[in-house]
Amino acid sequence: MTPIVRFAFALIALSSFSGASLAGHHEEGEQSAPVAEASRAGFIAQSTDEIELQPVPGLQGLTAAVLYGNPDEPGPYVIRVRFDTGVRSPPHSHNQDRFITVIDGIWHFGVGISGGCEGTKPLPAGSFAFHPKGELHYDGSCGEPVTVEIRGQGPVSTDFIQFN
Repeated sequence: MTPIVRFAFALIALSSFSGASLAGHHEEGEQSAPVAEASRAGFIAQSTDEIELQPVPGLQGLTAAVLYGNPDEPGPYVIRVRFDTGVRSPPHSHNQDRFITVIDGIWHFGVGISGGCEGTKPLPAGSFAFHPKGELHYDGSCGEPVTVEIRGQGPVSTDFIQFN
């Protein structure tokens, strides 16, 4: 089957759903579950103003919030990190793969030990990056503040390069 035929089948299948069936099924007069009930069921829904970023100990100019899970324990986690103007992480690596989405600003990503803005790749909001475990890199702001969301599997550790 050619890619065009597969695409056509996908469009036909998608168009056979009504908006109501994509949004979920409700009988006439039935309402969606209240938010409190959803929370008891394990759902998490936070607006931007409900996410409280806290200073990251030992890394001035970085604030973060754990949105899901715990990076120190086994299992998936999601964290939000904000780099103040001009703040970058020192070169480091992680013991687990990490998946990053830029939420706001322009995030600069570099590989190796430089730590400087030269040679970094600027990634605007909406961009994605993957950091393989054990690979040396650095990242952050080379201008305006930037916010990223990081997903991975815990427990995760970070090993910073120590310069003499």
